[in-house]
Amino acid sequence: MVDPNEFQKAINKAKKEQTRKEKFTSKLIDPRYRGYQRGILEPQKHYSMELFRRISEKAWLINVIVGHLIDKTMPYMNPITDKGRRGFEICLKDPDAKITDAQKKRAKEIQEMMLKTGWDNSLQHEDDLPAYTKKILRDLHTLDQVAAERLWSLSGELLAFEAIDAATILRCTEEGYDGDDQIRFVQMIESRVVSTYSAEQIIFEYDNPRTDVKAYGYGYSKIEQCVSLIISSINTFAFNAGAFTEDKLPRGMLLLNGDMGMEEVEEIEDYIIDTMGPEGIAGATKRWGIPIIPTGKKDSEIKWQAMGGTNQEMQYSEWQDFLNAGMAAIWGTDVKSIGLENKKSAAIMESGSAEGKKYSDDKGIGNTLTFLGRHYQGIIDKIDPIFKWRFIGFEQDDAKELREATSAELAANKSLNDIRLENDQEPVKFKFADVPGIQNPQYLQAYMAEVGQGEEGGPEGEPDQGPDEFDQGFDEFEKSMKDEVVTIVI
Repeated sequence: MVDPNEFQKAINKAKKEQTRKEKFTSKLIDPRYRGYQRGILEPQKHYSMELFRRISEKAWLINVIVGHLIDKTMPYMNPITDKGRRGFEICLKDPDAKITDAQKKRAKEIQEMMLKTGWDNSLQHEDDLPAYTKKILRDLHTLDQVAAERLWSLSGELLAFEAIDAATILRCTEEGYDGDDQIRFVQMIESRVVSTYSAEQIIFEYDNPRTDVKAYGYGYSKIEQCVSLIISSINTFAFNAGAFTEDKLPRGMLLLNGDMGMEEVEEIEDYIIDTMGPEGIAGATKRWGIPIIPTGKKDSEIKWQAMGGTNQEMQYSEWQDFLNAGMAAIWGTDVKSIGLENKKSAAIMESGSAEGKKYSDDKGIGNTLTFLGRHYQGIIDKIDPIFKWRFIGFEQDDAKELREATSAELAANKSLNDIRLENDQEPVKFKFADVPGIQNPQYLQAYMAEVGQGEEGGPEGEPDQGPDEFDQGFDEFEKSMKDEVVTIVI
């Protein structure tokens, strides 16, 4: 006989299995690492966020690169007034939906809120959109960590958002801070927790995620990626600058040929110190004293023996170019685009070349705008999820590539009006505008032969086209093709 209790246990177990939620079993955090106590999770890095900041302040090239990326981004922080300018717009997420007047009004309200980073100017924050963007971009490009606090009303409406110091924000484990699983982030200053945040109170993002269990939930700073290059650049710069600020004399020694007593040697040494030493006329900081060594020869003669190489011999310029190019590549920029000359640059980096500019714009500015688009979309989703943020005026394909692609399409299977319709332009009304493959000589020749071959009534019973009319249509076509077909299309 079956035990009723055992039978009920089996039923309960089966129900539990059916309702069990599926979950991943992989570890995201190093199980041997506990981070700080009280549920705060610190990334296991060799370098601190504060060190990243100090390095970026010390390395002049990093400041130039970051400033360049910020400056190139600023024109996109204004709402567009026409499609010929750079900027942003708030539009519907659904590209097929037709926006209503009420939605246009709502989009305008959201746009104004984003420009002020809040609905009300009286709120206790100083940011507008350009200032907010500059703050988070500097943190993004140096720390790969961005943080902002959201301010909510009692009714659950997003009132404002404000950039905060991303270097002070730390994540919490799943258990939360001090066992409170609603607290997902804390602000820590000088090893002391000064603020706590729920997931809805804070925006915490980064651009270079990793699967490393020792860096869960944190980004991969570009400073960390090229710290050896940066340190080498700082040392190289300091060494070269020292030649102008610390040493009046080159490294070397004086050889005295002939028999000369110590009294004469000391007199020469005193003269050099009085003339060029740190206490003398020159007043330069003394780093290298000049040894004077008698050679033992009878005839007195003074000879300078240089020691150490010059900057030219050490290939200083080539080494500095290599360091500059390497750091610029990490940030996705071209050294030419930030105003630096590089004698050893490849052709893509040539001054004024479309390829060099395209590389810098596409990778550096393009990646920055992509991050900002995601960041601002996250804010808009909290306001009204049917709208989206969109940048206008940035094309990752340069004009030359667009012309070549359009020309190839016109030579294959598309007409002028096909291309114009794809670009939301009105069709043109002249002969050959609807002929596919219009730039293919064989297609055009066959079409012209068919149109003008001259059976009475013409094709499909149309009146025969006289020579004058045909020639006039062809003249119009030749005139439109005078510069480039693409000038008609775009």
